[in-house]
Amino acid sequence: MVSREPPLEPVTPPSQEGVLWSPTYHDSYSHRQEPWLESDTVFLAGNDLPRRWQHAQRFVIAETGFGIGRNFLNCARQYQGPSLLYVATELHPLSASMIVGAHHSGPYASLATTLANHWPILSPGLHIIDAFPRIRLWLLLGDSTAMLSRLDLMVDAWFLDGFSPASNPAMWSPELMAQLARLSRPGTTLATYSSAGQVRRGLQAAGFEVSKCPGMAGKRESLRGIYTQAQKSSSLPPGYHPPQALSSPEHIVIIGAGIAGAATAAALQRRGLSATVIDPLGIAGAASGNPVGMLGARLSDLRSAPDSWLTAAMSYTWQAARHFNLPLQASLGQPDQRREQDPAWLNALINTTEPGWIQLPGTAWGSPIELCHTLMGSAQILLDRVTTLLPSAQGWTLQLAQGGYLRADAVILCTGHETHLHPDLPLVPVAGQVDWVEASAPTGAWKDQSYLISTGELILTGASFRRGETSNTLSVQEQAEHLAQAQQLHPHLAKFFTQNTISSRCSIRATTQDHCPMIGGVPDMDWLHQAYADLKHGWRRQHPPLHYLPGLYINSGHGSHGLTQAMLAGELIAGMIFGEPLPLLRSLQQQIHPARFHLKALQRSKAS
Repeated sequence: MVSREPPLEPVTPPSQEGVLWSPTYHDSYSHRQEPWLESDTVFLAGNDLPRRWQHAQRFVIAETGFGIGRNFLNCARQYQGPSLLYVATELHPLSASMIVGAHHSGPYASLATTLANHWPILSPGLHIIDAFPRIRLWLLLGDSTAMLSRLDLMVDAWFLDGFSPASNPAMWSPELMAQLARLSRPGTTLATYSSAGQVRRGLQAAGFEVSKCPGMAGKRESLRGIYTQAQKSSSLPPGYHPPQALSSPEHIVIIGAGIAGAATAAALQRRGLSATVIDPLGIAGAASGNPVGMLGARLSDLRSAPDSWLTAAMSYTWQAARHFNLPLQASLGQPDQRREQDPAWLNALINTTEPGWIQLPGTAWGSPIELCHTLMGSAQILLDRVTTLLPSAQGWTLQLAQGGYLRADAVILCTGHETHLHPDLPLVPVAGQVDWVEASAPTGAWKDQSYLISTGELILTGASFRRGETSNTLSVQEQAEHLAQAQQLHPHLAKFFTQNTISSRCSIRATTQDHCPMIGGVPDMDWLHQAYADLKHGWRRQHPPLHYLPGLYINSGHGSHGLTQAMLAGELIAGMIFGEPLPLLRSLQQQIHPARFHLKALQRSKAS
């Protein structure tokens, strides 16, 4: 990780003669004449596009300096292939309205409006934007070198489009060039409008063969390059490498029909694959069956961005809710716990609603039951219980409690606290009770130590957190504590609990020792302990990548954050099955890896 990385700094640049101008770097965001022709000539043609992407099942473009999104929108206009991943860094992001304004009189005004409608929360980290068919944008908000150093993927073409080397040398530094090389393979190309000697020499030192070509818009020359060195190895430790993609999976079984199973089914359906979902209680019959729930992150989580899993999950869920019109209400109050040293970008996100309370973008509430039904779509639901899971030559064989078997190419365990099918993964059961009354009241949601949600038809408070318990017995004491906490959160709404019949529900969730979920392939534990027996000495080059049980995955351990985390978790599982680049920074991949506790235990072990 790069030290002393500059903080994210959203900006509202002024306009000079109709072109946005950066006072910080004393440079314009685009040329005043024919900016789209520059994009075509310098960046697309400089990388032999669109010809190259027409012959690729998946093509990856990475850009340093997203700016007003000109190059991305130009690619979105022209791309006709099956899958384009566009990765872009930006330390000084514009607002959605500024993106629209920058293109209001250009040929791509409608594309800019679509992009703005999917614009992310302006917090540090990787934001996933699915604004256009077959095109995914990873917008990396933060310092380019620092953000790229957190990634693991292979880039096919680079667009180097930062402000000029004279005004912004950090965008052309040797450290950044080293990251370009790390993320390139032999044959990866690059193009840039800059022909400065330091840029040419820096690229050559990093392993690129560079040539000059005619420039435009008043520039005599621009640069093109191709990477000619050997591909660098992944920066992920071998034990955290993701599983290999499955070869043409057709029949996938998801065990568990709660929010994790539903989100996974939805992610598979978006890729054209309908799963069979098995659960004896049906859709949202267990921990996801509460009448209403909340999602979002706290200020403390946002302060930890970009290395906060919960913030990354909230960002994606917020995007997905808008893109797929999910039944969520964007309103959640939390205590004002701002600090004097909080960065400007964080303060810019905060909306002060009433004295002592704030709201953050991405926080919301909604019905888990309704959300699960929406996400399940066309998935087949089987009301049964899997008693035994056995590997077979074709994948997996599942024995059902009601008799009979199922065979599957892949199985995804979304079973919450029930661990009989994966006893080696240390999940912890947690009992949680909520209490509610039916009442007509103003809508809203508030969260501190507990939460209080008013849907307009009912008011719910909770939830308790009985770690290690598997009993769903209702507690009078916990109900009394919830009502006292509701009084602190909203005295007016709390009165409804004394005037109406109280209903209660206790369900069992699953969490982990570090409160992060388990998402990914299920490791071969016997192999792991043998191959990494010497891990107390640290990771070594001779350590092979982790072996997994082929076609077996887990999406569990979400605790009280199922609504916040399940959408991104399901997307990651589907991406692993299909061999897609995972939209997650390296630190977050390690935070949620199912083998992390076993690997850390081996690292801590002492020589006998």
